[in-house]
Amino acid sequence: MSSEDRSSIDEIMRELEREKAAHQQAKADAEQQRRLKDALEEAVRSRDAVLSAVVHDLRNPLHIISLAAGTLLSSVSDSSIRRSV
Repeated sequence: MSSEDRSSIDEIMRELEREKAAHQQAKADAEQQRRLKDALEEAVRSRDAVLSAVVHDLRNPLHIISLAAGTLLSSVSDSSIRRSV
């Protein structure tokens, strides 16, 4: 085998090693992306659950306050006072 043939084989081997490393890196990157996507989806689900609970907890007291304020406003006969409230 000539040195030129050996050099060509060595270059091919180096190229195969580079391609193998690039493929392994792409697989690792894809796995990291999948883990990040899963974590993001879990964070969104957690946020939605918290917001749902907060909205539910705030809705009832605010509705009661709104009804009370409406009752108070309807009992005020002086229009200047009603406008300031």
